[in-house]
Parts: sequence; C-alpha cells; structure tokens
Amino acid sequence: MKFNKSILATGIATGLLCVQFNVNAQAVEDSSELSTETNDVEVIEVRGGIRGSIINSQNLKRSAQGVVDAITSEDLGKFTDDNIGAAIARIPGVQIQRNDNGIGGDRASIRGMGPLFVSTTVNGRTPLSHGDEGIGNIRQFNLDVIPTEIISGVVVRKMPTAATIEGGIGGSVELQTMEPLKAHSLYKNNDNFGGVVTVSAINDSLTEDWSPKFSGVFGARNDDNTLAGYVAIVTSDADYSVDEAYTRAQERDIQIDTDGDGVADRVEEDVISHSRITLNAIRGSKERQSVSYGLEWQANDDLKFGINGYTSSYDVYSQRPTVDLFFDYNGVFDEDAISIENNFVQSIDGSGVTNPGGDFKVENFDLLFDNLSENNVIGFNLEYGAYSDFSLKADISYSSVEFVQDLRLGIMGAYGLDPTDFRFDGTGDVPSFTYGSEVNDPDSYVSVGFFGRDRRGNNEQLALKLDAEWVLDDGIKIKAGIRQADTEIDVRETGRFTLIWDDPDLAAASFTGDLTEPLFPGSGIEFNQFLEPDYDAQAAVYPEIFNERASSSAINGSLLNADDSTGLPLDKANSFVVEEKTTAFYVQADLEGDIGDKLFTANMGVRAVATDRTVYGFQTTRVVNSLNAVVEELGYIGAKADSTDFQLLPSANFMLELNENTQWRVGFAKTMSQPEYTDLKVNGSVNLQDTTYVGYDSTINSTAEIGNADLNPYTAWSFDTTLEYYTEEGSAVFASVFYKDVSDFVLTEARTDVAIDGYDQLFDTTQPINVAKGQVYGVELGGNIVFGDFGLQANYTFVDSEFENSDNNPLLEHGFPGASKHNFNAVAYYETELFSARLAYIYRDDYFQALGGGFDRANQPAFGEGAGQVDLNFSYTVMENVDLSLNIINLTEEDARNYINESANFRDYVTRPRTAVLSVRAAF
Repeated sequence: MKFNKSILATGIATGLLCVQFNVNAQAVEDSSELSTETNDVEVIEVRGGIRGSIINSQNLKRSAQGVVDAITSEDLGKFTDDNIGAAIARIPGVQIQRNDNGIGGDRASIRGMGPLFVSTTVNGRTPLSHGDEGIGNIRQFNLDVIPTEIISGVVVRKMPTAATIEGGIGGSVELQTMEPLKAHSLYKNNDNFGGVVTVSAINDSLTEDWSPKFSGVFGARNDDNTLAGYVAIVTSDADYSVDEAYTRAQERDIQIDTDGDGVADRVEEDVISHSRITLNAIRGSKERQSVSYGLEWQANDDLKFGINGYTSSYDVYSQRPTVDLFFDYNGVFDEDAISIENNFVQSIDGSGVTNPGGDFKVENFDLLFDNLSENNVIGFNLEYGAYSDFSLKADISYSSVEFVQDLRLGIMGAYGLDPTDFRFDGTGDVPSFTYGSEVNDPDSYVSVGFFGRDRRGNNEQLALKLDAEWVLDDGIKIKAGIRQADTEIDVRETGRFTLIWDDPDLAAASFTGDLTEPLFPGSGIEFNQFLEPDYDAQAAVYPEIFNERASSSAINGSLLNADDSTGLPLDKANSFVVEEKTTAFYVQADLEGDIGDKLFTANMGVRAVATDRTVYGFQTTRVVNSLNAVVEELGYIGAKADSTDFQLLPSANFMLELNENTQWRVGFAKTMSQPEYTDLKVNGSVNLQDTTYVGYDSTINSTAEIGNADLNPYTAWSFDTTLEYYTEEGSAVFASVFYKDVSDFVLTEARTDVAIDGYDQLFDTTQPINVAKGQVYGVELGGNIVFGDFGLQANYTFVDSEFENSDNNPLLEHGFPGASKHNFNAVAYYETELFSARLAYIYRDDYFQALGGGFDRANQPAFGEGAGQVDLNFSYTVMENVDLSLNIINLTEEDARNYINESANFRDYVTRPRTAVLSVRAAF
C-alpha cells in the first residue's frame, strides 16, 4: 500500500499558504474563557496562572464521561518541559519510561500497563512512531518527538467510552493543538492579530554549554471571528552529554577450584554472567524543528470547516567513543577469584584464573550514531449541526513517520592483555575495572574491521472517521460512528561488516594517544578513561568502505523484489512490511437525569473492531536430515502471511452527584491493544526435512523459528470506581480503585503441528503465541489544596500485577512490564499577580521493564531502579505582556540505573544532567 504523497503535500502547502498566522500552547496561559473539547470532554479555562490551570484540569475531570485527568497549557508552559512525556509524568497513575541513551523515546505507562498498552492521539488522530531505532516497539509512541509548545492540552483517559479509538488497555494519551476560533486570549485589546514569542537559553550541567531555543506564535482572525488560523513554530539545537555503561549477560556454567590445585572441583550451573560491558561517552546534539498549524471557517451557524496538523523533525546525533570490555569464563576460577551472589557474577580477580581462554580483551571504536525522525499528522474536518438535534463530524487524516538511522564504527582490538591484571567489581552503581597500563597504549591495538548500517522506516496511515449524534429527548443522546485506518509499516535495514584485520595504516590512523574525558565523575570507578579513536582519520584510510551507504533500490519499492546488488546489502532478517486495515463501528447512548434529587450522567455502548493484516518478510531456509545436519542452504526466501481478527468492545460509565460538592463514578469496559509488529513479522528460519535421506522419518516435523502473523490482540476487562470531592475555593480530593483482567499476553514458546503460510506440511515452531493471562489492580489518591497565595497538589498511586502461572514460567514471575508499585507526585506553589514559584517532585519505585529473551542487552529480564526528580520554576512579569522565567529540571541530577532480577545485579547506568532554561516571553 503506497499513498499519493504529492497530493497530500499539495494539500498541506495550500493549507499553510492560507494560514499565515498561529496560536500555540503558551498563548493560552492567561486564557479567561477558552474551551476545548475532545471525545465528549469539555474544559472551561476559568483563569490563567498555576492555580487556574489546576482548576481547569479539575473542571475537565469533573465534567468528563469516564475517568480522565488532564494538563492545560499552563502546566505545559510553566516548566518549559522539553516534551509531553515530561509534563504528563505529574498526572496520577502515569509513569514515564525515559529515553536516556537515545535509542528509543520517552513513553507513558498508565496504571501499571506499559507503553504497548497505551494509545496516543493528536486531535483525535493516530500519530505513528519510529519505536526503538526504527525497528522495535513501533506501536509504542515516542512522546519526546513532540515539543510542548505546539500542544495546548493533554487528556489522559483511563476508562474509555465506545467512541474512544481502540488500542489502549492501559488508557490513552489524547493531545490537542489549538482550535483557532476559540483562541480568544491570543488577541490583545480585541485586535484581530496577535502573537507570542519566546526566546530561551538551555544549559546542560554535563556539557556546561548554553544552547538556543525559539518558539513563535502568530495568529489572525476576521472581524466577526468566523475565520481564524494559527501557526506555531519551535526550533532548537541543544548539545547533550551522557555517560552510559551497560552489560550483555547470559547464563553459563562456571568452573570453581576449591582446593587450589587449578582443577575444577565443582561447577556453578546457569550463572547469569557478563559477556561484555560497554562504556559509552555519548556526546552529541538534539536538533528540532516543529510546526503546528490550523485554519477554521465557520461558514454558518450549522457548518464549520477546518484543517490542522503538525510536522516535527527531530534529529538526535551523537559521536560515542566506546569500549567493549570482554569477560573470560573458559578457565578455572579460584574460589576467592569470583563472587557469585543472586546467581549473578558480582566480581572477578583475573589473577586467580587457571588456563584462561584469552577473552579478557578490549575492543575500542568511535560510534557515529544519527537518528532522524520526521513526524507528520494532517487532517481535514467538517462539523455540521453543532447547535441542532442532529450533528455530524467528518475527518480525514494522514499520519506518517520517516525514520533514518546512520550507524558506523571502525573497530580496534587489544587481544594480548595480561589476564592477571584484570579486576572487575560490579557491586557499585557503576561497574569498576582495573587493567594494566597496556590497555591505553595504542601499540596494544590492531585493526579489526568496519561496520556500517543504514536503517529506514517509512510508516504511513490514512484514516477516515465519521461521527453522528442525535438528541432524542432531554437527557438522551445517541451517538454512532465509523472509522477506517489503512496503515503500512515498512522497515528496511542494510548493513555490512568488513574485516580489515591487523592493517598497519588503519591502526596508525586510529589513535593519537589522547584519552576521553573521565566518565561518571564522582563514581570512584577505576577505569573511566580510554583511548579516543579518530573516526575521520580512519575513514580517510578506507573511504570507499567507511562511506558506503544503502542504494535507493534496496530501501524503496517492493520489499520482496528489493535490489541490493549495489551499496550496503539488505539485512533480510530484519526487514519487513506490515499492511494493516482496521475498521471500527460504534454506537453509544448518553443519558442524563435525576435519581431522586441526585443528578446522574451515564453512557453505554459497544465498539466493533475488524482487523485485516498482510505481512511480508524473508525466511532463511535450509534442508536438513533427521540428524539436523544441513544438506542444502536455500538462502532467504520471500514470505507472506495474511490474518484477520474481530473484537466486540462493550463499555459503560456512570456518575452520580451525591451532593453539590461530591460525585461518585463507576465504569467498566473491554479494551484491546494490537500485538507488536516485530511479533507479527514472518521473518525467521525454516529447516525442511530431507525426504530423500535414507533415515527420513515422516513422523518428525520440519522446524521453524519465526514470528506469528496470526496473533490475537491483547484484551482486558477493566473496572474503575472513583469518589471525587470539590470545594468552591478550588480545592479537590479524589480516590479511585481500579482492576484489569488481561488475556492473550504474548510470549515466545514452542508448539507442535503448526501450519505456516506457503508450505503444505506441519512444523514444530518456536514463535510468539497468545498464552498468558493476568491481573492488574491498584488505588489512586490525590488532591489539590488552596490556601491564600499558596497551593499544594499531590497524588499517590499503588499498582500491583500478577500472571496466572501454573507452569511456573520464570518470565511470568514479575508481573506486567512497565509498572511501579508505588508512585508519588507533589507540586507546591506560590503565586501572586506578578510572581510565581513552583517546586515539583516525582517519584516511582523499582519497576519491571522487560521480559528478556531478546537479543543483545535485551537477553535478560530488566528492572528499573526507583528514582525521584525535583523540578523548580520561577516566573516574573517584568511588564505588561512580558514575562521572565527560570526553569530547573532534575535539580539534584538524579541518574538512572537498571538491574537484572535483583537490585545488586548490574544491567545499565546512565547519567542524567540538570537542565536550566532561562526564557523571555513577550505577547503582542
């Protein structure tokens, strides 16, 4: 499926030519009457400032159909959060998985359900994601690609209605840009033109540099406010610096000598042990250009047209001097030369190893790593009859993300190091190593080779949505709608390793003898500086190798017919296409009335979702005999699989106003989340039985390790009950209890007698399948207290989860990925007419990140160590329409550490800088 981009581009250009004006999120910080609406939720902006934004959010929560929380524009603007993820981390029940090392994105978990189970929309449309490096976790939206300046508000929906777009078992994050006809606060003195300009300087405590950022807001309307438009522009280019250490670990047997004779007396089996630990000095830049735009025309009282969207370019480039520090387990360890705790290697003394195998080695390279993401969403909409008994909304939208990764490195190796000098201590936050002096001697290194990779993701979606509403009688509405979305995910990877072994010219060019700056300052580790390679000098020796790129014929056109005869070859194991069509229909009844003297509102409905999917990829195929010996290599063969699915998703929400200040909610719904694209792909390996072999046994199936295009979506039955209390002064408290019963969780397991598309025989397979069921449950408590010019907002969320695990599968012992059991947020603020100050604290305790069983660093179960973050904001109105602000993010420079199974078992550690943002904002 390919869309006509030229037509869409023409439409976008036409819209932008018509729209030479804009309003943005910051423009509504002092809003007095702006209202926004999304999916039956209306919030009235009653005043500006910190307190006003909190009250606006409470209004939205109070009037919503279902359980929601929100942030209005003041919340987004006051801290100048770099992206939406940082802002919504203060919402009850929301946790953010941060993109510290630049390979993925900031992602939201809601109420214990990880990012795969959270859907994201922008103005009711689905933006696509590039996931992890364009190839993994593509259904998980990377919030950091969207700057806060182009967003006017965020709704986090925790209990859906039938009208809610499917995809979020945990909930949904609904982003909103401006509605031009309602952006009254933009226009000073009732003028028809207005704008806001913000100029910022950003300081990173690790780079110690100041970087510029500019956001501009320009809007215009006609005299009777029937035609209005806006454009919001954000541009920034910020340096960043991160130190990272991470392990690749796997189970292995370790020989132990207990009596000192150099002979193994016992074997510790299946010990999780480091194969190698990587130290990265990540130094780079984050360059962003984003534009949000909109144009609305109220043709008459019944008819309104609109076009809106955004485009965001986010280029994260880094140059990463790196060392891989390898471990050797071939020899026999003296009992005091290795420490094993929690079934994990904690320390090693290389002088106590008999007959080591020579794997205490070091590889050094300068990794050039560029990830460019181009995100676009554009939509045309029509509204008819907003003030009549029958209304209609139609929307057609196009969403795309184009991802380009350029990765390249020239590898040098030191293979003759003295193993008796090797020491490893993994008991601290950052692992410590000791080597002899030769580890930083250029003469110890030989050239190994070059690896280059080009990865391209080209993901597109074309969606059409039609919603109708009938007011049948006082207090009764019927809603119905249909939505169809055609999505294509196209991932191409090309790459090549070229062996350049012991080349004296390359070795001479690689090092000048200079060392990197010290990594992890203050950590006290021994080996924290290493030889800094010179990539440019290496490339000058072999330019034809170091500068090789993918050909356009390999990354464009039909995947199965891609031509990679020139340039970097197509990696057919990691290249795939998924074409997915979803058609959804819903019907919903909204009710409002009285039970005695108590007001109630309710909605009930059902959503039907049909999915048709075609998956393309390659399978490496060979013929084997009954002894599993390879008889013939058939190479990569193109593969295709089709699948369909149908789900009915009922839902109901009820609210009873117990008195004028107190209301009680209860709701239930069935929800769904589609499986990850990498689990659906058909790529893998197929071993066909040789039927001509003399020992052929027809009862033995051929075997395969592949994905599974027939996976069912994850489904869950969700329940919520909430009690809310509001005061006339603007204070509020709430308490919620929630429960989710989740089915069809996906694990990779072995199966027998499985049919595979394209073959007329049955296979024994290892592939992802729907096998697990589990429960998530918890409590949310929160409130906002106002006293004079001071205020305090705080919330606490408890989440627990478990799988039904009768087979004692170790992958299911830790509950659902993405959930911290204890989560706490607090904001204390002081605000007068001219000055405001806000102190925010966010904490989440240890949480389960990933199941393990994957490749490279994803081999073992991963856990995130609990951490808190303190942010501080000051704002002062210098003169009318001119504000000066200082925002300090991560004031105490809290770093991030993850572990394997137990907190003492090192997995990775990443430094997080303190960021200071000094801004001047002027409205006109």
